[in-house]
Amino acid sequence: MSVQVAYVPFHDARKWEREGVRSRDGHVCLHLAQRLRGNRVVVLDRPTSLAELGMLWGRWCVSGSPVNRSPGSRLTQWRAGVLVADSFVPELGLRRGSFHLWLMRAYGSARHGAHLSRIREWIESSDSVLWLCQPFAAGIMDRWRAVRVVFDGFDNFAIHPELAPGVRAAVAERYRTICARADRIVVNSAAMQEYLWHLCRRDTVVVPNGADPGMFVDVPAMALHRLQRPFVGYAGKLGLRIDVDLVRALGQAMRNGTIVIAGQLLNRRWMRTALRHPRVSYLGDLHYSRLPSFLAACDVCIVPHRVGRGENDGDATKIYEYLAAGKPVVTTRIGGVEGFRGRVTIADSPASFIEATLAALRGETTVTGTVLSNETWEARTDLILRHFDLQP
Repeated sequence: MSVQVAYVPFHDARKWEREGVRSRDGHVCLHLAQRLRGNRVVVLDRPTSLAELGMLWGRWCVSGSPVNRSPGSRLTQWRAGVLVADSFVPELGLRRGSFHLWLMRAYGSARHGAHLSRIREWIESSDSVLWLCQPFAAGIMDRWRAVRVVFDGFDNFAIHPELAPGVRAAVAERYRTICARADRIVVNSAAMQEYLWHLCRRDTVVVPNGADPGMFVDVPAMALHRLQRPFVGYAGKLGLRIDVDLVRALGQAMRNGTIVIAGQLLNRRWMRTALRHPRVSYLGDLHYSRLPSFLAACDVCIVPHRVGRGENDGDATKIYEYLAAGKPVVTTRIGGVEGFRGRVTIADSPASFIEATLAALRGETTVTGTVLSNETWEARTDLILRHFDLQP
């Protein structure tokens, strides 16, 4: 086999398998495999530690047809055109109490390097492009010889609110390393581009996020039994980026209806006050295949994110998905929303956010839109491939 791209995602293939391919790295990877055709993409999943092995009930590999295996290493045919390399590192998985500090060290360790050497032998590839999607894996550049290194930097983990200060400082060093060694770089937002500019990468190109509109067309609405209509919907990760006071204030202002929230709970303590409000109903973390049905049930969709403190210099994928579902959208003025002007309502204050949401529930909103032709994941992937000079 002749693998052309060694792809290092943030949300690895095991997570895509469990939760659905809902993140930028997953969408781009699948479209990349379609463009390159054949088994020319190998996904290098992050190393699995003892602690994570317990959380995964001993399952440290993706499902699929085994291509090759040895103790601690597996190569699997996962989907058409995509091979997945999984590894097990028999360490606890913590460094100074942090999983992320351990992960950064593990990517460049001799143990993981031995796994990478086996993978290279199995795929018989000496001229692959190393495609990084996250800074934690910067150490892999010392272990995987590549003709070129490219970097797709979505979100800024050096300022991520859910990471400890020591981890953020270590991540900043990894960004500097990547900027010094990567041949081409794309990011998903102007804010992330500016951050890397300060690290002397003035050639960084912005390629925003997107959606696959076809999956949101003619979808039956999810049955939300025993919940009072109308429905205000939010789908996304739940942590420090959520303005919990704004969610509660919106609930207080609604005379009827329900704020229906779905997503991975990253910070239970932070979200507690919002989720306990009587007008809020939390559905848990839905598999991505159920997202279109969830959005179809919503009357209006919201992005109640904190502005400034709490942001991570990303591009809100959920807005593209809300638009693809044909829903009126109300958002706070987080970075990147100016690109949606005329298609979504951008609120400058809690009061205007609440009033715009209530107006949308009453059917009074005049701001609606859809996903543009250049905002699909297919179009975004093609743009990235052109910048990386990776044509089929």
